[in-house]
Amino acid sequence: MVGKSRKSKDTRLLQVYVEPELHKALGQYCLDNDTKNAPVVRELLSRFLEKQGYYKRGNE
Repeated sequence: MVGKSRKSKDTRLLQVYVEPELHKALGQYCLDNDTKNAPVVRELLSRFLEKQGYYKRGNE
């Protein structure tokens, strides 16, 4: 389940359900104030979703 909620005028939060096996991998990243990790987490999510068959990268 994915939902968007507004925290403030300039900040948006994205709420997602994370599979338990992925939760452990994501637990090491703090996204509250450290946005430099966002690309790393996005890559982890993309790889996980590809393995589960939910996501395919472009150019196919």
